[in-house]
Amino acid sequence: MAIAQTSLDLSFGALLIGALIAFFVYGVTCSQVWRFYTNYPKDSTSVKALVALIWVLDTLHRIFTSHCLWFYLVSKGGSNPAALLSANWSLVARVIPSEVAVTLVECFFVVRVWIFSGRKSISWLLLVPVLLSLGMKLMFVHPLSKLINNFPRFDSIWCYIVKAFKYPLFADALKEQWLVVVFCATRASADVLISCVLCLMLYRAGRTSYHFSSTGIISTLIKYSLTTGILASTFALVVLIVYIVMPLNMVYIAVYEVYGTLFFSAMLTSLNSRRALQAAANRSLVLSPYNTGTNNPQSVIIYANTQKHTACI
Repeated sequence: MAIAQTSLDLSFGALLIGALIAFFVYGVTCSQVWRFYTNYPKDSTSVKALVALIWVLDTLHRIFTSHCLWFYLVSKGGSNPAALLSANWSLVARVIPSEVAVTLVECFFVVRVWIFSGRKSISWLLLVPVLLSLGMKLMFVHPLSKLINNFPRFDSIWCYIVKAFKYPLFADALKEQWLVVVFCATRASADVLISCVLCLMLYRAGRTSYHFSSTGIISTLIKYSLTTGILASTFALVVLIVYIVMPLNMVYIAVYEVYGTLFFSAMLTSLNSRRALQAAANRSLVLSPYNTGTNNPQSVIIYANTQKHTACI
């Protein structure tokens, strides 16, 4: 079944709605980026550079999406209906900045897990599904596809993007269905694992804390982690389910449009929430019955633990 035989509402209509929602979230992330650079000027250069790089990648994704919508809905939609049957270069290429950005965000959370736990083995374990999902996706450069086809051993690594150029027709979506399934499954598993490991470590830290304010802050951190992790993994699972149920339209592409920029927004939310959490910790130290002065060891321990906990987000 080709795209011309399906309802336009479920193809380019769905893509348009997904793009509009993604642009709205993109506007939110732009304001979050401004807040981050305004409120945290003393953050490390690496974190600032990471935020800037992901924002540039997300912006590039929006540019590719805009070109894609213009191509299908304005430029070729009425004059060349045959163009609606296949994917143009911007529809395929937009996956590159999106996947790189999502992978960087996931690596950011993995590094936070490593900082909080101090155990490199857990961090390397969490990186496995992250890198696997990236490897299933990142090969959208058409000039390289002919070169890579000469090396069959690379075909399974740089799968999805090369295949998208080899099979540009939307009717060919089922030819490499397993690639999308494996990609979405590894992406969702990475998001779930990162969220669960971080929440588990925060929960254990809360059980070892004997101060009510520290426990409350840790509970707040767990809620942040669960919210961002569940949100990201839910969108990855929705992409997988919708693709399996309706592989011949663009509903799953519309969901994917929102996924990347929403994940970036979750990262910025975690970064921008640190000031409020640290302010709450400072207020609790002033009001705490345990705090009898600046030299109180109990207060120092509570403050140090709070600083460590907020660093993990």
